[in-house]
Amino acid sequence: MMAPAYEKAASAFADRARLFKLDSDQNQAAAAGLGIRGVPTLIAWRNGKQVAHEAGAQTGSTLSRWIETALSKS
Repeated sequence: MMAPAYEKAASAFADRARLFKLDSDQNQAAAAGLGIRGVPTLIAWRNGKQVAHEAGAQTGSTLSRWIETALSKS
């Protein structure tokens, strides 16, 4: 389960990024529009453009590295 790592990352990156959750079962149209085919899926946007997209569960350190990489993209 990714929830504990996600909550920890949300707190750690609170000053640099906003992390959101989408219940894809309850919001199927939004999930389809975002190209979500597997759960969990991480998507990062910067200045309104998607800069990163990753499907699959992440550990705490992997999630942090993914966020750092996404933050470095323009």
